[in-house]
Amino acid sequence: MKLLLAQRAAACLLSVCAGAALAQRSSAQSVPGYVVSPYASGVSGPVWLSFDASGALFCGRDTTTNGTPDPRFITRIGPGGSPVADWGVSATPDPDAVAVDTLGAVSGVPGSVLVGGIKTPNVSGSIRAIRPDQSVVELWQSTQWLNPSEMKFDSNGRLVFADAITRQLRVSVAGESPTLIATLPAGSTPSSLAIAPDNRIFVANGNGRVFEYDSNGALLNGNFITFPGRVSIEFGAGGAWGFELYALNTASGALQRVAANGVATQIGSGFASGFTDLAVGPDKRLYVGRFNAGDVLAIGASGWSNYCTAGTTTNGCMPSMQLVSGTPSASGAGAAIVSALRVEGARQGLIFFGLGATAQPWSATSTSFLCVKSPTQRSPATNSGGLSPSCDGVLSADLNALIAGNGGGVLANLPIAAGASVYAQAWFRDPPASKSTNLSDALQLTLQP
Repeated sequence: MKLLLAQRAAACLLSVCAGAALAQRSSAQSVPGYVVSPYASGVSGPVWLSFDASGALFCGRDTTTNGTPDPRFITRIGPGGSPVADWGVSATPDPDAVAVDTLGAVSGVPGSVLVGGIKTPNVSGSIRAIRPDQSVVELWQSTQWLNPSEMKFDSNGRLVFADAITRQLRVSVAGESPTLIATLPAGSTPSSLAIAPDNRIFVANGNGRVFEYDSNGALLNGNFITFPGRVSIEFGAGGAWGFELYALNTASGALQRVAANGVATQIGSGFASGFTDLAVGPDKRLYVGRFNAGDVLAIGASGWSNYCTAGTTTNGCMPSMQLVSGTPSASGAGAAIVSALRVEGARQGLIFFGLGATAQPWSATSTSFLCVKSPTQRSPATNSGGLSPSCDGVLSADLNALIAGNGGGVLANLPIAAGASVYAQAWFRDPPASKSTNLSDALQLTLQP
């Protein structure tokens, strides 16, 4: 009975059971400098969220805020926010946790959606795979782990999850049965999990305490930061959100950015009424599910967005573009600094701009795509700085300075005006790579007067 009660308590945590949070009246969601917009509605009981490479969003599902282990379908939301539909030919038990296996590294079939939860209360947990054809197969059941909470893939293709009941942190490599790498302290209830760009593992306890582990499960910090209540955590993947850790407090409604030293800064508010999980989409926007409203919101930068896919460099870097400061201006007034972050250190490179988007393979064997249509205008070449072979290099350019240098109103020898879109991408040397070069993802910016 105690174990069953513990399972119900854990399910409550995983399904946003914070009575106080649900009792609060929702205020307008505000993240200054960003736009919070509706993304999808009619989403039944959204819990954990996971995107596939095409932009489809998969949502774990529950029917009550107290949590139940009953079989249910998960939800698939098409790219762009519709259609919203059940996913799978049959319901799966307790489908709270979901993770898209993009490469098929664990499930054996690329694009499969892994679904984890309780199989039999007090007895066993289960992780199933829903194939792209919606067939459902069980990958594992276990009496050693009983209720997987959030599941994530790291950059090496390993499945990582924490178990809400046994407090265990486990990984699966190449489809092998999940192995134990760490156990959280007695009394802990792991509720949310995030993987850093360097594969460190962050686990948020139900009381708001966040543990930091290395990729092999060695404890690095038993109290990286403690929030006043349950949080959902997620790392940015570049673009407007950079690569820092973000935490959504589902009781207070605060959205916070957490620096590498564990210091949190509140950047948003109004997320207290039934909000659940944070996730990053292929467009690098933050997404958040709202259980009691049955919808998903998107949080993105104002006036610019990321698109296309960065190449993976020979040292494993995936550079991402962002507007660092200023406002893009058709007249070239002021400054608008555009940067590529996480470029390989000590590389020569530049940023090029154009008035159209495309998506063409850089070469037959390259992981990069050319994402800006010709004609283009290049910034002067610079060194990314940092150290090789790290990913701490940065390439920057002032878009407005290029426009002003043309006399204003012209870019890449073409006329421009307020309201038009400009597209930007970084190019840099990578001698061992195909064509000895690589490319970042790309940026779409809206010009102001």
